[in-house]
Amino acid sequence: MGADHYLVGTASLNFALSLALAGKADEADRAVARATKILEASMGKDHPDFDQVCEAEAVVLFRKTDLNGAAAILTATLARFARPDHPLLARVRVRARLVDARAEATTVKARATARMPP
Repeated sequence: MGADHYLVGTASLNFALSLALAGKADEADRAVARATKILEASMGKDHPDFDQVCEAEAVVLFRKTDLNGAAAILTATLARFARPDHPLLARVRVRARLVDARAEATTVKARATARMPP
C-alpha cells in the first residue's frame, strides 16, 4: 500500500474530521486537502463515496466559521445526489440545516451586538 492508496486517503479524511472536532481547524484543513487529493485520484469525483470528502470539507469550513463556504459545498453535494436513497443524503441534509441555523444565529447575534450601547 503506497501513500496514494485510497485507504491512506480515507485515514487522512478521518484524521481531518478528528482535528476539526478537536478545534484544530488549520491542521484539519491541511489533512482534508491531502485526503481530497488522494481520494480524487484513486476514485474520482463521480464516485458516490467522494461525497464523503465533500462533506468533510464542509465540516472543516464550518469549524473555521466559514459558513458560506460550508453551505456552498453542502448545497453542491446535495445537488449531486441523483437518487433519494443515497446513503449519505440524510446526514448531509442534517449538516446543511446545522450550517443554516448557525449562520442565522451568527446574524442575530451580530444584529443584537450592533444595537447595544458601547
